[in-house]
Amino acid sequence: MQLPGRSCGKRVVNEESGQVGTPTPQGHAPALPGALTATLDKLSVVRRMRALSQRGKLPGFEETADGFKALAYGWVFDYDLVYHIEESASGSTLTPTLVLKRRMPAIVLVALALSIWPGVWITDSMLATYFSWYPHEFWKTCAWYLPLTVLPMPWIWKTAMRRSRLLAEESARELAERVRAELAASTA
Repeated sequence: MQLPGRSCGKRVVNEESGQVGTPTPQGHAPALPGALTATLDKLSVVRRMRALSQRGKLPGFEETADGFKALAYGWVFDYDLVYHIEESASGSTLTPTLVLKRRMPAIVLVALALSIWPGVWITDSMLATYFSWYPHEFWKTCAWYLPLTVLPMPWIWKTAMRRSRLLAEESARELAERVRAELAASTA
């Protein structure tokens, strides 16, 4: 597998833009942009991000103890783009992290778990009502219904998580570019 740019430990430096990111297959952008360096102090950075949010350019903005976070939209599950701000004499360094919002995956897991067993009853009842030839034995419905609904779940879950992460990374790159532009920051 080819990696774009030259390797720098576990990170890759894109030779065209000088941007540091995680290794990815050829043709794909880095998962997340690297850290940003701004000449502003932490308080000024957070103020500018709040103003950017109020203009509708930074969705889900929340101030945190060590920086701020914004909403990175995914496919099924959304993520938080969390920026940790470290102050220094010359300004601030903003380090991004993408964190899964845990509420929706928990809701989906509970909904899936609670909907499978009632589905067996409903399907058995419907088939027995509408088709006189269908056997009136509940175990036979369980024998084909449960494998058809339970066995694909890991692949469905993996697909949902992977697509959500990819779209959240794309959303995070767009948000990171807005943050960089607003702060007139450079990549660290």
